[in-house]
Amino acid sequence: SPFSLFGNEAKTLGIGGSVLVQNIENYTIARIDGWNTTTEKHTKIRTGTSGGLTVKAEEDVYSFDFAQTGGNSGKFGVAGSFSFATQTSETLAQIASGAVINGGLSGETILPGGFINVLASSDATHVNFTGAVQMARQVGIGITAGSTMIDRDTEALIGSRLTEDNTDPGSAGTDIDADDVTIDATNSGRIIGIGVAGAVVADVPGLSVKDKSGDPPPQIGAGIAGVVSFAGVDDLTRAYINDTGSISADGDLAVTATDSTGILSIAGAAAFAKTSKTAVGIAGAFGFNDLDMTTEAFITGADIDADDATLTALRTGDIMAIAMGVAVAATSPKGAAGGASVAVSGSFSINNV
Repeated sequence: SPFSLFGNEAKTLGIGGSVLVQNIENYTIARIDGWNTTTEKHTKIRTGTSGGLTVKAEEDVYSFDFAQTGGNSGKFGVAGSFSFATQTSETLAQIASGAVINGGLSGETILPGGFINVLASSDATHVNFTGAVQMARQVGIGITAGSTMIDRDTEALIGSRLTEDNTDPGSAGTDIDADDVTIDATNSGRIIGIGVAGAVVADVPGLSVKDKSGDPPPQIGAGIAGVVSFAGVDDLTRAYINDTGSISADGDLAVTATDSTGILSIAGAAAFAKTSKTAVGIAGAFGFNDLDMTTEAFITGADIDADDATLTALRTGDIMAIAMGVAVAATSPKGAAGGASVAVSGSFSINNV
């Protein structure tokens, strides 16, 4: 069976685990070179007065990751599951410096072109589920950890692309005469991380595995369950013009950068221990969300002529971390004299933005 709550069974010592590792790298690029350094010529595009030009780079990713393990042991048992998912993406839509775009010629008159759209978008949804359950008659440990990390660079631009080494505006002679000009960069999606761990230490008739026939109920036992859920997003979302050339829009000029990525992290741990004399139950859950978002819309160096120019940078999205820990310890009535039970539980969640 692909799913078994107690897949690992042992009379004395049982150890089971599962590990899932996923790494995604995407490079999605739509680009018009503006100036050919070999031929020393401009890239020229004539859309006609009723046509248009769209430069579009689009990424759409969905992944579901599932790591689960379970065990049932007559004495000691450990079950652990771990899932690590990472995504690194570069999504670029660019009209480079030096491009000449218009509607063509009527005699010797240069006609204005149609619309120009420069669009870059990345939508990424990751669901990461981990689970571990361990049952034992003396010591049971169930632990699980899940991590999802996304690093995205999404840019839509006209002119020279900004880099760590070069932030200068392009100067290759960009000349654009169009109707509406739209430059739009968007990051979106959601990370959902769910981790569940359980430990049961008890003598359950019909379910518990015994070390040998006729074993009495355990006198001392401990159940330990722990969960860690981590989600990290490092997003760069930029829409911009970085050029010293001329851009004329008979209609509107809109430069928009939007990031609406959301995160949901749930971590739950439960431990139960019941023996005849001494029982200990410990459960802990930790959830951590880390977001580093840069969302920018700007114009540098260009000569702009438009009916209406709008620059918008917008960051939205919900962020939620839930952590729950429950521990129960008990001794049976027959072992009440001199018996002891201890239960400790804790949960902690952090959102770092």
